[in-house]
Amino acid sequence: MSILTDDLPASLEIEGVKCPMRTDFKTWLKVSKLMETENIINVLPQMLQLVFFELPPKLDGAIYAILDFYLGVSSKNVSQGQGSTNKALFNFDYDAELIYAAFMQQYGIDLCESTMHWWKFRALVNGLAEDTHFSKVIQFRGVDLSEIKDKDRKMFYRKMKALYKLPDNRSEETKEKNVNSNIESVF
Repeated sequence: MSILTDDLPASLEIEGVKCPMRTDFKTWLKVSKLMETENIINVLPQMLQLVFFELPPKLDGAIYAILDFYLGVSSKNVSQGQGSTNKALFNFDYDAELIYAAFMQQYGIDLCESTMHWWKFRALVNGLAEDTHFSKVIQFRGVDLSEIKDKDRKMFYRKMKALYKLPDNRSEETKEKNVNSNIESVF
């Protein structure tokens, strides 16, 4: 599907049934926050109520349909584990003010007063220029310090990474499990 040539979807097809849904970016930002939950099963009812006007008759494929729409791809084509080693460079919730300011700066769009389809919003986020503060913060977070040889430059980027570091919202239990599995993988 092309954002330029096709009508943007206003429903999700779940097991052959078209289910009308909310497409506004503000709804999908809430969905995004729910997807950060460690156990998505716990928030699935809340997610379904956010997305659909009426609950789909068959819930089996609903989570995959939601994920497909959220990502703008087919989850069937996403390889298992993809993205699990990639560190997130931004968070819609944590970086909300930076995103708001970037939209005002570049597009003149007041996101507080705006409604737009989720896919339009995502395209505009992806198209933000390097001169927005949001894009600079992403650059700081993503820089690989091991590739920087100059000591002063490396120190600058280390400070910027620390200043703009995303919070770790995992539970203490999950953090401990991750540390233990990392230690076990060494042996």
